[in-house]
Amino acid sequence: MFYLRVGFAAAMFLRWIATLFVSSLPAAAGLAMAAAGAAGETGRHPQDGQHVDLRFELRSDALVADISMNLVFLDEVLPPHREQPDRIELSELRAVEGELTARMADLCVITVDGRRIAPRIEGLAMNDPDESLLPLFPISGMRGLRKVRFDLVHPLDSPLGEPSTISFVWHAYPLDLLAIVEPKPRLVIAAELVAQGVRSQMAFSEAEPEYLWHALRGGLDARLTTVPKPAAPRGRTTLVLGGACAAFGIVSVLVAAWRRQRGPAFLGGALVLIGGFLMIRPPNATAELPDAAQAKVIFDAIHANLYRAFDFAEESAIYDALERSVDGPLLEDLFLTIHRSLVMQEEGGAVSRVREVRRDEVKIESIGVVPPSVGHGAADSSPLEMGAGAASELASFIADCRFQVDGRVTHWGHSHDRTYEYQARYRVVARPQGWRIAEVEVISQSRVDSPVPPSEQKPSPADGLLDL
Repeated sequence: MFYLRVGFAAAMFLRWIATLFVSSLPAAAGLAMAAAGAAGETGRHPQDGQHVDLRFELRSDALVADISMNLVFLDEVLPPHREQPDRIELSELRAVEGELTARMADLCVITVDGRRIAPRIEGLAMNDPDESLLPLFPISGMRGLRKVRFDLVHPLDSPLGEPSTISFVWHAYPLDLLAIVEPKPRLVIAAELVAQGVRSQMAFSEAEPEYLWHALRGGLDARLTTVPKPAAPRGRTTLVLGGACAAFGIVSVLVAAWRRQRGPAFLGGALVLIGGFLMIRPPNATAELPDAAQAKVIFDAIHANLYRAFDFAEESAIYDALERSVDGPLLEDLFLTIHRSLVMQEEGGAVSRVREVRRDEVKIESIGVVPPSVGHGAADSSPLEMGAGAASELASFIADCRFQVDGRVTHWGHSHDRTYEYQARYRVVARPQGWRIAEVEVISQSRVDSPVPPSEQKPSPADGLLDL
């Protein structure tokens, strides 16, 4: 998620940030690396032509559309009312504020719970473009570089509180001036919505101009896949029951011996005593282990939730979502990586997102027990190996997963899609709070939509287990 202002230095910085993002990310999990890879190709931004950038945010009192557009797009919206064709003064922009508000009300139609909302414009502003980028705009010239921005505010005064449904309809689709086919197609407008703390990607086209949003009830849990809970290990209940049996056996044997009885009473007491001691300290005390089918269901749910953390907007929600899937140093590193990307987004421009994750193949390689220190940087923890158990060890399994990640980078209202394929091995451990990914080992990584031959594609820099 990168958002950088127009300028050659910014474009080069974006490319560097993408490289940094890939190298700092847990490559074995493949978290957002497809999006980062797509962002790595945006160094040639900005591009010529008409551009509009739409960012919607649902607030407690209003639905706000943060809109920026270059003069080429503005001239598609309003007939030019300015002295110079390739620039606009702030006074000229303010003079047409009323006309722009009316026009935007027709182009950006917001309907909340069946009621159309009339907008107002706030925060009219202009950019100060880097004129050294002018050679990149042979068609539109400075009209392509100069941008205006404003907030289109749709006030919400519903007595019922938060809306249940919101309809977004966008009606402005200029011809794509960069298209090499004739007739030139209409632009597809990429946008983003933040509502209820969740980021959603939007795409408006002449064929499908509407995006319908529905409120989701239930908080964080409603947005995450339910992960089966670990089976209760033979622990406290067995210990208590075994202790009671042992105590009863001891009393029975002592009573029989005191009465000098060597018959069934003595034998029964002895058997109960032996059974009690075996329950207290069974020969092979281990946690209850899932079978292969159960382990796959557990892994699928955890892996899906891992990526859904990227949809949340608030830091606390991101951390809470990640905490449901991973723990130990891996949790901290993932959170810091996402936090850095969110900070970069605030600086404005291209936004990189994970669109979809597809698990093509999941193999459960082994099921066993591991010490609680696994995944917490302990010296006795070998990469992705199972051990024989002691009573204190935790149920665990290793999953080998081949999956694809679709990423999309959006900048100046247009987007680029990239797909990366990964194969990785995950150690999943039954922590007291539930199943968690403790360690990851990358096996392979490649861009599958790339024209570059596989022999020329660079593998992941990860070597063995990533000690995060």
